[in-house]
Amino acid sequence: MVSGIQLIGILFGLFMIYMVYVRVKRKEFTIKEGLFWLFSWAIFLFVSIWPTSLNLISWNVLKIGRTMDLIIIFGFIFLAAIVFYIYTLVRINQREIDSLIRNLAIDKAKIKKQKKEGAE
Repeated sequence: MVSGIQLIGILFGLFMIYMVYVRVKRKEFTIKEGLFWLFSWAIFLFVSIWPTSLNLISWNVLKIGRTMDLIIIFGFIFLAAIVFYIYTLVRINQREIDSLIRNLAIDKAKIKKQKKEGAE
């Protein structure tokens, strides 16, 4: 029997898979990104449908008493990795913007200098 929280998890997982499909179709995600997110949401769906499937990992392998603790730990690890990746992208974009602004300022100064020399 599917509980209420499982139903919410299943509906949310299916909605997110649809959103991944839409993003790939609009070419907002690359195929690699789409596959990564599709795989992530498929795992989410699997765990939502069969939550006891994690008992083997949490109890026997990692010696974690409650399965919910395992899910929370994996969630923190996943969020930390995503935040690090986003931070890296922001830093790269910041450097590119700084370089672009610097080059535009240099070009503007050269144009002003040429106009000043041409007026004399």
